[in-house]
Amino acid sequence: MLLVATTYFVHASFATTVLENPTTRHDLRRALSLDGAPQMLMRLGYSSMPKHTPRRSTPLVTSPDGE
Repeated sequence: MLLVATTYFVHASFATTVLENPTTRHDLRRALSLDGAPQMLMRLGYSSMPKHTPRRSTPLVTSPDGE
């Protein structure tokens, strides 16, 4: 799922620490009508344009043997 999401420039982040609070975990379980306790939250965000890593110009790049 994450690989497919990446092809559409959808980014994911995971949150587990918020569920360490017993009250929050219970409230989320009740709100979602879950049988078990939630283990992780995943946040998805959409980005229209990916950010590219800056590249050095060709003259600044040296050969592997240092010349």
